[in-house]
Formats: sequence, C-alpha cells, structure tokens
Amino acid sequence: MSDAGFEPLWVSAVEVACPIEDLAPPVNEQGLPFTRARLLILVHGTPVGFVRVPLEDGRLPAAGLVEAVNRQIGPHVAAHLRADGLPAATLGPQGFEPVEDAPCTRCGPHPERAEGLASVIVCTRDRAAALEVALRGILTSARGNFEVVVVDNAPSTSATRDVVEALGDARLRYVLEPRPGLSRARNRGVQEAAGDLLVFTDDDVRIEPGWLGALLGGLTRAPTVGCVSGPVFAAELATPSQLYFESRVRWSELLTQRIYDLDANRRDDPMYPYSAGHFGTGANFAADRATWVALGGMDPLLGTGTSTMGGEDLDFFLRVLLSGRALAIEPRAVVWHYHRRDADQLPRQMYGYGVGLAAYACKHLLSPRTGPAIARRFPAALRTVAQDSRGTSEAAEVELDLSSNELRGLLAGGPRYLASRVRARRAGGGS
Repeated sequence: MSDAGFEPLWVSAVEVACPIEDLAPPVNEQGLPFTRARLLILVHGTPVGFVRVPLEDGRLPAAGLVEAVNRQIGPHVAAHLRADGLPAATLGPQGFEPVEDAPCTRCGPHPERAEGLASVIVCTRDRAAALEVALRGILTSARGNFEVVVVDNAPSTSATRDVVEALGDARLRYVLEPRPGLSRARNRGVQEAAGDLLVFTDDDVRIEPGWLGALLGGLTRAPTVGCVSGPVFAAELATPSQLYFESRVRWSELLTQRIYDLDANRRDDPMYPYSAGHFGTGANFAADRATWVALGGMDPLLGTGTSTMGGEDLDFFLRVLLSGRALAIEPRAVVWHYHRRDADQLPRQMYGYGVGLAAYACKHLLSPRTGPAIARRFPAALRTVAQDSRGTSEAAEVELDLSSNELRGLLAGGPRYLASRVRARRAGGGS
C-alpha cells in the first residue's frame, strides 16, 4: 500500500455559534500547505456533523466554510437549532447567536446520578508516549472530583510506570495487571477504583476538557441508564490507512443525544439490539458501579490481548440492554483517536475486528437466551456485513479493499472463541 498521490486532510473542529473567521491551518508533515480539510462543526459546543472542504493556498475563507456547512449539513444544523428551541436559520458570516444555557448543554432530570467521585480507567501496554498525551488531556478535565487509574497490562518495560511517576499528579494511580487481555485489565481497574462512576478511555486518544462532565451527564437522562457512550473522532487523517479505518468504523456517527433500551427507545433496525457498533466503542464509555457489578464486568474471553482480539465492548453494551437497563449516547463527550498510521498494521487490525465481531456473535449464539433471537436475525446480519464491506466513498478514495481480511477474521472468530471457552473451563473459569 503506497502513500503516493495521497493528500492528507487537516482535521479540526469549528464552533459556528459565533462570527465565522478565515481559517489558517498549520503546514502538514512535509512542510507543505494542506489542500483539503475535514472539519467537525459544533453548535453551542455540540457536534452536528462534518464538512469536507478544499483549501485555497492552505487557507479556508470564512465564506467557503459558511457555504460548505449550509450545503453539506444544513438540515442537521437546522434540526439542532429546532431542538434547542431556536429558529432553524441558515448559517451566515456572523454565525448563530451564542446561547449561555442552551438545552443541548444541560444535564438530565436526575443530576444526582452524576454526583460523586469518578474513576477514569485507562488500560495500556507499552505505549508510553501516546499514554502521556491521553493522561495530560484527562487531567485537564473541567469536571472536578475524579481519579485516574492507569492499568499497565502485561508490560515488557517500566515505561508506563515512569510516565505516571513523572507526571506527579496525586489524582493518578498506577496498577499492574500481569495477565494479558484488555477485559482483564478493565476488570482490574474497576477493582482498584474508588469511585462509583466508572469511566473508560484508551491510551491513544486526545481528550477535550469538557469530555468527562458531558459523558457522566448521560447518566442523568433517566434512572434506568446504566451505560453512556460518546463519539470517537479521527484525530488525524495523514495516511491512507487512517482514512480507510475511519471509513470502516461507526465511532464518529454518535451525533444525536438519545437513549436505547428494550422498550420504546429502540433502533429501527432488524438486528436490534444485536447491531454491532451502533452503541459506541470501548475508547469512550462510562457505567455506574451497580451496573458493572450486576453484569460481572467485561468478559475476559473477549478483547484485545486475547485470541478473540476484540468484541468485549460490543458484548458489554448488549448485556446492558438485555439486563433491562438503558444506554445513553452523549455527542458532547468528544474523544479524538489516533488511528494507526502504518499500512502494514492495517490488514491485521481489520482481521482482528472481524475476529472480535464473530467471537461476540458466537458467544450469544450459544446462549439459550439470545441464540434463537440472533438466529432469526441472521439473514439481515449477512446483508449488513455485505453492505458494510463495501465501505464508503472515503474508503474508495484510497483504493483499498481489506474486506477479505475482515471476512477471514469473521470465519476465524467462532472457532477462536470456542477454543478460549475450552481453555477457560480447563483452567477453572479463566477469569
């Protein structure tokens, strides 16, 4: 896979509830001006959609941004304004009027559910430089009363401990989990956490200052909410691999505040609630401790660092819904993720996503409670996988087709999960 001919995109966010100004991006890594941009548009601090725009001599005139917003996501902007009780106006050079207490910024009717100590759990393995960026962002959170539990999962060096010690912040705690596996690391983090508000993110992200408060605000939407997830946006699109990966995941689609449950708040989807990927990702979610304990935490047979390579977050989100609890989406809880740049790693990553998805499906197909329901939905699932494998126009832009890697992963995921179950039983549970 070659980067020849690929032009990187400048990635940024722009608030339009204020006068619109010309934008002057920095130069790219080659010291050249960017020729195009992908901009996240915010209204009152809430993401409403993306625009793709060309840059003129490395700049974006205000008029060009206004035109792109109105043409590409005008209906989404209008819908947001209506939801905030404002006129559905067209964006102009003066932007929309700022609102100090816009409805989209308010917590729900149960504010007490987001009170108390929050424990932010970050699991990591041998990525000290990226971890430091993530931790510095978390520590700047605008929400007080939190701790950060850093779980060092089967490390090969002391670099993670060194980063935590060098930061020297009393809110940071280092925990060593020698057994490999992301689920085990998260479970260990919860055991060590002092708070009843459990928040999870990854070690390769950049955090917005308002992230923690916004994410926990999802718990206030209804007394039944047991889990909250937020969007995860690409922090950079500097290589074809990053652009392809961004086109193949749904992390950036959580742009509408809503609740999912098994009652009136359902998706119009034949696979619901088994729809993989529509409820968020493990890089950005929170749960109250009561929900975590009731569900038994993460399944140690699933996840990065195990033979199943993933699927643990999909499994947890599904179990939240099946338990009768609700799952809330909070678009204001923004996390920026640094997708892998290296083209050589991408085929294995897409293979791993296929393995994790199939392992998650295999687990629930084998369950007497969920197996019959999934079997009835299986034809719809195959159609969804076939449609998703075609990707988007962004995937086509970089002329990649890694669907065969995902397909191989899907075929391997079931046997891998079954083998993991056998090993766990022989080991006495394996948890």
